[in-house]
Amino acid sequence: MQSADLLKGWGEIAQYVGVDVSDTLRLAKLDGLPYFRMGNTVYCRKSRLDAWTKTVSHGTGRLKIPAVPTRRDRESSTVRKFAIFRYAR
Repeated sequence: MQSADLLKGWGEIAQYVGVDVSDTLRLAKLDGLPYFRMGNTVYCRKSRLDAWTKTVSHGTGRLKIPAVPTRRDRESSTVRKFAIFRYAR
């Protein structure tokens, strides 16, 4: 693969995909956006990103960005985990 196929950093990856950096990070965490690290730098190959986009978008070419959990969702999740831990003893 050539270096022309390589994207360096979250900013370049976000620009290539067409979303902002926070959505790109969310896609990496929740939907398996293909990237790799060398040291502290993140890289992604355009060819792998194109293939992943086709898979995730089911051929439509449009990405569905995962929703950000609300504060209420996070708190209720934490409360449930605490309750399970507390009463499991």
